[in-house]
Amino acid sequence: MGSLFHRGSRNHLFVAALVAFIVAIANEIHQAYVPGCDASLTDVLLDMAGIGIVIFFTSQLFRKKESPKTRLLIGP
Repeated sequence: MGSLFHRGSRNHLFVAALVAFIVAIANEIHQAYVPGCDASLTDVLLDMAGIGIVIFFTSQLFRKKESPKTRLLIGP
């Protein structure tokens, strides 16, 4: 399990996306049982689009943070 969260790995973004996807599905299941609410596949797809956007920008942030040029400017 420790290898999933290795500092140099991008697996943590995959794990975050997977957890967010599970929460989105659980939320829709919950809404199916709440009076006045309904479950919708569209909501899950919109949640996934939002998750994808956040994962993209987060990966770009980590890529810039781990760049060798940045390390040279900031120092060891």
